[in-house]
Amino acid sequence: MIIDEMKTWTRIRAASLALMLIALPGIGSSWAASPEAQPAEPEQLRGLPRPNELPLAKGPFLPTQASLDEKYHCPEWFADAKFGFWAHWGPQSVGMNGWYAKAMYDPGSSDYQRHIKQFGHPSKVGYKDVLPLFTADKFDPDGLMAEFKEMGARLFLAMGVHHDNYDMWNSKYHRWNAVKIGPHKDIVSLWQQAAKKQGLRFGVSEHLVPSYDWWNPNKMSDKTGPLVGVPYDGMDSTNWDLYHPPHPGDQNMKAGFGGEINNYPEWFKEHWYRRVYDLVTTYQPDFYDQDDFGLPWGDVYASKLVAHYYNQSAANHGGSPSAVWCGRGGKGMGVISYNEFALPKLPWRYPWVQGTSTTGWFWTGNKPPLADTLVKTLVEVICRNGNFIVSFPQRADGTVPEDHMACLREMGKWVRLNEDGIFGTRPWRMLGEGPTTIPYNRWNPQEPYFKKEDIRFTRKNDVLYAFLMNPADDKVLIRSVGKNARLADGVPLVVRLLGFEGKLNWSQGEDGLKIQLPTERVGRTVPVIEIRGLAAWNGDIRPGLDGQLVLTANEVGLNGRKLRQIFGRDFIEDWSDPAEWLSWDKAHLLEAGEYEVSIDGGGVRADVPYRLQIGEKELTGKAPSAGGWGKGVVFPVGKITIDKAGVYPVALRAGTNKNWGGLQVFNVTLKRVQQ
Repeated sequence: MIIDEMKTWTRIRAASLALMLIALPGIGSSWAASPEAQPAEPEQLRGLPRPNELPLAKGPFLPTQASLDEKYHCPEWFADAKFGFWAHWGPQSVGMNGWYAKAMYDPGSSDYQRHIKQFGHPSKVGYKDVLPLFTADKFDPDGLMAEFKEMGARLFLAMGVHHDNYDMWNSKYHRWNAVKIGPHKDIVSLWQQAAKKQGLRFGVSEHLVPSYDWWNPNKMSDKTGPLVGVPYDGMDSTNWDLYHPPHPGDQNMKAGFGGEINNYPEWFKEHWYRRVYDLVTTYQPDFYDQDDFGLPWGDVYASKLVAHYYNQSAANHGGSPSAVWCGRGGKGMGVISYNEFALPKLPWRYPWVQGTSTTGWFWTGNKPPLADTLVKTLVEVICRNGNFIVSFPQRADGTVPEDHMACLREMGKWVRLNEDGIFGTRPWRMLGEGPTTIPYNRWNPQEPYFKKEDIRFTRKNDVLYAFLMNPADDKVLIRSVGKNARLADGVPLVVRLLGFEGKLNWSQGEDGLKIQLPTERVGRTVPVIEIRGLAAWNGDIRPGLDGQLVLTANEVGLNGRKLRQIFGRDFIEDWSDPAEWLSWDKAHLLEAGEYEVSIDGGGVRADVPYRLQIGEKELTGKAPSAGGWGKGVVFPVGKITIDKAGVYPVALRAGTNKNWGGLQVFNVTLKRVQQ
């Protein structure tokens, strides 16, 4: 038996090497000296349409990153939505592991051992053989969507394709899909129809780009044991349109999310393009979640697809797109930011999406988190201008474990009770107050995480909402609304607790808004206080509770095409052009007098000249070195005298072109000098 398998392996290996040799580039190429060159296009993909053969929708957007950034504006519905669910579901739920398709080929993993015990050795029974076990025979999209609507959801995101290279729709250009293999159902279409019935905005997520390297282990073999050297089934060339041909790249179970995608062969880029084109053209989702950093392969591929997607939407919405394309690390202009783990320290300048899960990224058999944990994460997201989408587990038959549904229902009760403070809101001038400044970690909450003093804010026009993150007793003090704080104009006229029919005892003092919390809400999950009577925030930046006026990178105006701030990074980078500058148009100095000014940041090299203008006054100097990318030092700029309290424009510019290597800027701080 083993001898026969080794003979089969020899034939497969010879065929694969022959195909790879066909792909060898000419002499002088970086790949030419190695037999492990990038492989030729799999036979199964030959004859499919090339990208230039697929018609693109015409409209206001050109197929370039520059055009997307210049012309796109995020629709209000997306900024208003705030909360929804994500069916991060597919054949990997058979193996009950988030990355089962990869881990089953790792002899060091428990998934490999479980796969052998349950199905057989991966040289004989591979992932392709697991696909038919993804049946979805008890899948009830209408019933689930009705429940999600009842929980308060405004968004629903469905899996389009994961790293396992399996399409969850009736794919025109890929035979490994849910209609042909497995459930024999168009899962994307069924989810979309259910979402439309309930009035939820519908999106699809795509995770295909990293697949090419991510899945290389399916072509490995055991290093020990009776089948040592016998290749896993990924070496069978008849299935390389699923497994990808053998090639240089990740063999160590890494994700394949970095710059290595630029080395992928053109045929893979084209195959990604045609499948995404099919997905967004056929289903025209309200939003699209692309699980890779930036726009894959730039204007050659991804920018064309995004422009097509936006132009398609614009044609259906009076010339202005209603669609949203999300991607990791987006700048928030042409592409909205998607994130899975760490939260930004401060509110992000554009709407964005936070994805999380009650399980692994597929069903793992775990117990759900506490609903309290999900609620606190939601609050931390929306007060930072984000939308919170929760992935729930589904078994291979389509059912959702009851304990996870119970957790989601409990969270949904809180959402419906406090929906006034959630939907349609925007961040306030203060993210929050209290000693806890590090964003909440949903994966390691270490309860009790928040202190009694921790409060988060949202606003809706002239209404302010205060989220009490740890109501330890019945005495609440909201310092940001105190008379001395001067963070809000006007006075509170109506103060109520959402979901409470009784009358609150409250008063505004010099040190804050004092509220007596009803006994039944003490210790409960995040009570929400509604405050009416304050003036609507006009966007001015005021000193915080410590009296310092801090002008952050998240609030700055970027005057130039090269300047950028990447989501999650609280500094400005790529300031290489001295003709570009930063501006804060509404710095509100509440008192006249002398101020000490400092900058947190630094030059790419030492002694980078700068000019800081505050109103008509100016300070100049030379910035020290920041100490490396993403780093900064706090250095003094000087003192400046403000003759009259008021709102002033602030601009930070290059001093001269000489020795200009660029600045990294986290913030500019003005501190009143006490007389």
